[in-house]
Amino acid sequence: MPDRPPSIGDPDYEQNILGFVKEAYQESDAFLRAQPNWTKIEKAEKLVLGLEEDDTLSSGLSSLKVNYVAKMAVQLVAGMTDVRPFWEYRTFNKNYERNVDIFGKMALNQWLNNQWDMRWADAIRGCTTGGTSYLHQFWNETTQDIDLHAEDVRDVFPIRPGNDYSIQSCFGVLIRRERTINYLKRKYPEYAPYINADRDGSVTSMGGTRYEKLMEMLGSPFRNALWKNRKSETPRIPTADEFTLFLNDDSINKSKDTKYMGSWHLAPVQDCPLCLSQGTPHANNNWSYEVKRGEKYYPCKRLIVTTTNKVLYDNTSPYWHGLFPCPKLTLEPWRGTYIGKGLIWEIMSLNKFLNRTLRMVDNHFQKWQQPDLITDKNSTSVSEFNKINTARPGL
Repeated sequence: MPDRPPSIGDPDYEQNILGFVKEAYQESDAFLRAQPNWTKIEKAEKLVLGLEEDDTLSSGLSSLKVNYVAKMAVQLVAGMTDVRPFWEYRTFNKNYERNVDIFGKMALNQWLNNQWDMRWADAIRGCTTGGTSYLHQFWNETTQDIDLHAEDVRDVFPIRPGNDYSIQSCFGVLIRRERTINYLKRKYPEYAPYINADRDGSVTSMGGTRYEKLMEMLGSPFRNALWKNRKSETPRIPTADEFTLFLNDDSINKSKDTKYMGSWHLAPVQDCPLCLSQGTPHANNNWSYEVKRGEKYYPCKRLIVTTTNKVLYDNTSPYWHGLFPCPKLTLEPWRGTYIGKGLIWEIMSLNKFLNRTLRMVDNHFQKWQQPDLITDKNSTSVSEFNKINTARPGL
């Protein structure tokens, strides 16, 4: 992967950008998969949800099952989210005391009304099963407010990290998100003809008989042949991967002309109130700016958004703070590992031992409650013999 992505206007720009994003994704994915105990993340999630495979169950014996790991995970999350993290704004300038008061109320409103407390709990859950999670701050166009989303450690790819502690030490950060085709076409209507599905997503409905649902989950070839001509085949929602890449790009404007970064109206546009009142050129948002000779093109990071086959956005980052908007949260960091340790990894094997031991006790008590019965097969019929219950008192 080159040290700098191609610039807009370079020959074969789009193919080079897509190749750059692909190489960055593959390089970071290999880095994460090489982390110690990476394979335990999926196992831990299945264990918490009770979806792990159990090869100790036998027909006719006890099927007793407890989920001690899930209980511990819930207690850990509850213990670290019962108290609201405290922060406040201060100023030594009396002229800004009113602003400080407003910022404090906005912070409380976001924490309670925007359910940031729930997102914080999601981040702790990610640390419990995956060792690390990320709190991604973004502008929610629906609510027109700053929003928070807990990203899974397997969907945030640090590109060439400088240390194991902070995501800000990276050359770039790539966030992978599975989106529906309708969502992408609505958000990027100018590229709608080029947006293609990568896979079939979730099933839109769960109609049909119990047998049909079972065959759908198993993916039976027999079922496919049996129902291939039916018009009521269960529809699926096509999805595609959206890659959001934030980069440190130190490119400098070496030309004599001033460059307009972001979204601008360089010529009058009909029905634009700013064109009528301010004239042109004018910026269309507050993260568009002018770059003069010798200045950086991307002082607050470069933002690239692509699918697997199309560049959807490549311009300025909308965040004035100039940081990657997804701080890294690792509750149990250890030297030599980027993701740290999951809080429940150490007790995963204990849960299997506990289930096996409880089933042994359960089988023993059932044997004691209903002991074996031995009789002469010529003394009674099989049907009558099977009616005998040695656990019944007064037999």
